[in-house]
Amino acid sequence: GLAARKAAGSLGLAETPAGGVVEAALGALLVLWAFAVLALLVKVARRPAVLVEDMKVLPGRAGLAAASMSGMAAAAVLAPYAPGAALWLALGALVAHAGLAVLFLAWKRPKKQGPMNVHEEASLPIHWDASERNKSIAFAYLAAWIIKKNAAHSSRRIAFVQDFFFKKFRNVYLESQAELEKALKRSSNVRNIARWVLVRMKTGEERLQLILFLMDVAFVSGDMIDREEVAIVRFSELIGIPVGLTRKEIHKRRKDLYENGDEPFVWIKHSVYHRRKALTILLLNEEAQEKDIKRAYRKLAARYHPDKFELHTDEERQNATLQFLEIQEAYRYLMD
Repeated sequence: GLAARKAAGSLGLAETPAGGVVEAALGALLVLWAFAVLALLVKVARRPAVLVEDMKVLPGRAGLAAASMSGMAAAAVLAPYAPGAALWLALGALVAHAGLAVLFLAWKRPKKQGPMNVHEEASLPIHWDASERNKSIAFAYLAAWIIKKNAAHSSRRIAFVQDFFFKKFRNVYLESQAELEKALKRSSNVRNIARWVLVRMKTGEERLQLILFLMDVAFVSGDMIDREEVAIVRFSELIGIPVGLTRKEIHKRRKDLYENGDEPFVWIKHSVYHRRKALTILLLNEEAQEKDIKRAYRKLAARYHPDKFELHTDEERQNATLQFLEIQEAYRYLMD
């Protein structure tokens, strides 16, 4: 709208009906903006904590930044009619934008954590020293935490953890077994355990081995689901392991599992990774709609249908059949 006003002025159309249409449109947008700002202010007045919640996620931060910057644009719309009001509006928008920046920096600044108080330590199922027994309990509660994220194949995961404990914590194997059984029935205070890990597992290598163990638990029965991935990535951040390193290792394991392994691909519902893979198989991007998926499937299925490879070599025929089946599975996954 502001660009149209500028163009109308440059072309000498400001006093014509065309210029009037532009100003009317700007006026309507200004009223709409005022309503949106009022709604936001009412929302914040009712629950001030919403500002902090919005600052925690990128879409929320973008929305708040757009709200404050839109005040500057509204001031530019208002300037020809009420310069004084426009000035105050622009200043208010600048102050609001600066306030959001300060709030964001204050929220992002790492908070100093002192030693646990008595109540925190009492809620932690691990004593304060770094004995082998206590390390096994930390592993047990974290393993149970991951197992409970995905109930599928839990018996195989529990068996894997038991075998791991027998090899790594042989001296306290029976105790760690009992703690695992308790952990599967109780909730895990993951933040307190993370603080314990930071204090008692002093080397980055030791903490990395803990993250790799949690990945092993998640990958026992195939690919991990999104809930497990989010949990492991967040925990790695809590104990000082770079998130990029954790994601890279998860990606490597998935690649080995699906591209280099002999096991058939198992599609998991509601997995972001699997949706992306299915779209890639159909040569589509993430913005593809249902009609795009159907069109791509028909095209690729016709191209790689086994009947078209009857006169080709056995190897070419086999490759085409495998690709045709993969296209069908990807299509069924996306349409379910």
